[in-house]
Amino acid sequence: MTIHQLREPCWVITPADDDGWSPHYGLWAEASAAATEIREDDPGSLAVAKKLPGPCWVAECDGTCEDLLGDDGNPLHLHTAAEALDAMRRQGWTVIHGALSGDELAYCGNDKPGIAEPLPPSPAELEAAGQLRLPGVLS
Repeated sequence: MTIHQLREPCWVITPADDDGWSPHYGLWAEASAAATEIREDDPGSLAVAKKLPGPCWVAECDGTCEDLLGDDGNPLHLHTAAEALDAMRRQGWTVIHGALSGDELAYCGNDKPGIAEPLPPSPAELEAAGQLRLPGVLS
């Protein structure tokens, strides 16, 4: 599925940088190393690794590029699936609810599909595939 929740909570550096941004890390060791590097660069920094209370949500393009939602190769981590859908729409992604699969499919601006939603098979196509019996027609 395009929008999915990670299995484990992420680790972040706290406090966040001056822009309020803090990258997410999958492992404590990665976050701790980043916090150590920040403190080495700025001895007055109080940067430490902190585990988030719950797993984040991320989004991936269902097109051929398979890009992750975010900027400059840094995936955007969000607190809920609704926030992920909102962020996708704000960044110009097309979100489609798959009529047959029920999945939310999403395409980045570079990978938009040619039509908004795949059309269901016609009765003639279903009949030709042996999946539809028309009333009054014997087999």
